[in-house]
Amino acid sequence: MTPREGLRQLLQLLCELCVSGIYRQRLVFFNGKKQPEFIIPRITLNAYIAVFAAVARAALILAVSEAIGQLKWM
Repeated sequence: MTPREGLRQLLQLLCELCVSGIYRQRLVFFNGKKQPEFIIPRITLNAYIAVFAAVARAALILAVSEAIGQLKWM
């Protein structure tokens, strides 16, 4: 594994942590409150959370699959 690949994997994990932190923060913020009509024009809270969850899931899957792929060379 080159340093560049390691940096890319680290950035993918950081991306996943940041994105999942953003949507978790939104869920905590709106917990127990009435769901707002729109957070961003034409985007509901459910759509907002779904997009961030999908991005976080994809970033995590990509980083983990690359790490598992590296195990075959060990």
